[in-house]
This record gives sequence, C-alpha cells and structure tokens, in this order.
Amino acid sequence: MAEEIKKPSNRGRRITVISAIIILILINAVQLYIRFSEKKEHKQEIEFKDQELDRAMNTLDSIKVELETRLMIIDSLGGERDSLVMAIAEIQELREKEVRYWRSKKREMDEIVAGYKELLIKKDKQIEDLRAQNEQLLSENMGLKEEKQELKKTISSLDKEKDELEATVEIASILKAENILISALDKKGKLVSAKRGALRKKKVVQLKVDFNIAENQVAEIETKDVYLRVIEPGGGTLYDLAAGGGTIIIDGKEKFYTLKQDFLFDNKKPKVEFLYTKGSEWNLGKHDIELYCEGHKIGAANIVIR
Repeated sequence: MAEEIKKPSNRGRRITVISAIIILILINAVQLYIRFSEKKEHKQEIEFKDQELDRAMNTLDSIKVELETRLMIIDSLGGERDSLVMAIAEIQELREKEVRYWRSKKREMDEIVAGYKELLIKKDKQIEDLRAQNEQLLSENMGLKEEKQELKKTISSLDKEKDELEATVEIASILKAENILISALDKKGKLVSAKRGALRKKKVVQLKVDFNIAENQVAEIETKDVYLRVIEPGGGTLYDLAAGGGTIIIDGKEKFYTLKQDFLFDNKKPKVEFLYTKGSEWNLGKHDIELYCEGHKIGAANIVIR
C-alpha cells in the first residue's frame, strides 16, 4: 500500500505566511527609506542651489549698484555711457526672472556674474583713463587760460600804445597858422597896414586877416575848413549868419565863428585870406583874432582899433 502523503501542519503554514509578511514589510520599509533619503537629498540640493542663487542675486545687486555709480562718474567725466546703461538694464531683466528658471542654470548664472565683474574692472580702467585725460585737459586749459591772460595783457598794452600813438598822431597832425598879418581896407579899397598893432577906426571898412598854413608831414593832404573868430573887447564874437557866420563845436562846447572858408592843404604852406565887413561901427579897443581847423585852435593874434 502506497505511503500516504503527509500534509503540512497548520503551524508550519502560519510560520510561512508570517515570514512572507515580514519580508514584504521589510521591503516596503527599505523602499520608503530610500525614497525618503532621495527626497531629503533632493530638498537639500534645492536648498543649496537656492542659497547659491541668493548669493548670485545679491552679487548681481551689488554689481548693479557699482555699475550705476560708475555710470554717474563716467557721465561727469564725459565718457561713453551706452554700454553701462545696457548692462544695468540687462541685470534688471535677469533679476526679474523666477528662481525656478535659474535652478537649472547655475553655471550660466556664474558665468553672467563673472562677466559683469569683468565689466566693472574695464569700467574702472575707463574711469582712470578719463580722469587722466581730464587732468591733462585741465592742465592744458590752465595753460591756455594763462596764455589768454598774457594775450589779453599784450592786446591791452598794444591798444594802449595804439591809443597813445593815435593821440600823438592827432596832436602832431594839428595844423598851425603862421605869419598872421592883420590889416584893413578903407572906403577906397586901399590897404591900410596896422601901426604898432593898431588900426584907426575910420580907416577900417573891411578887416583883412592873412596867414599861411605851416608844413605838417603827419596831416592828411585834403581840402580842409578854417574858421575865423573876431572877438570884441567885451568878449562877444562878431558873427552874422547872412554874412557867413555860424557855430562850431570847440572843446565840447558850441561857439560862434565870424567867417569860414575852405582851402587845399597840400603841405606847401598854402596861403589863406579872410576879408570881414562889419555891418556897424567898430568898437574901440583890442580885438582878438582866433583861427580854428578840425576842432583845434591853430593860431591867434590881436589888433587894437582906436
């Protein structure tokens, strides 16, 4: 008779089931532990990256402030500003991107920060060069200012010399009447010469004044006007608008003149002659004779009428 196959006991089956359950629990626990560890490591990695990003962003903020400072300095020095303005705008744009964007681009962020640090170094060199140029320009400007001051002094000195020369020339160009001769014409037109500087009243119908203009190498060769003033003993000037009298400006004052005529000054001692007819009787006493040309007194004499 064949042997009966023995069936496992209930106790053995229980042990087997419990062992399987324990193994499953252990497997799940290990898996949970592994997942927990991976999650923790991932969280730590994210936190580390976030810290690195915070440091990078803070560095960017500092660089932005430094670039803005350089921009103000370069503006004050008159340098090129476009690249700085563009860089500041780029940093502002970078700062506005979300953190999630930069977590996957840490290397790119590091390169960006390094690039802006290099830009800072270049701008510091630009500022140094601009300052050196400005100092040189300032030095040159100071030199130019000193030269300008010296030039002004020279011009002022030359102007003064010119004014003095013109004044000297003006004085030197004043004409001079010489050989002044006072006489008269009587009723018959006969010449009556003065005796001892006097003329008899009844002989004087026309007063005659003759003179010539002395040579003057400075005066211009041209037609000039000469004025005769006959001043009576009381100080009044004889003049008659109808007879050719009028007024002239002498030393800034308006004065009457008795007669006027023109002559050609050719530097050859031209002769000038005045004939004056008084419309009334002559007053007794000394009469002063004054001659003027171009606003200057060029000669004087006197005659006594008795």
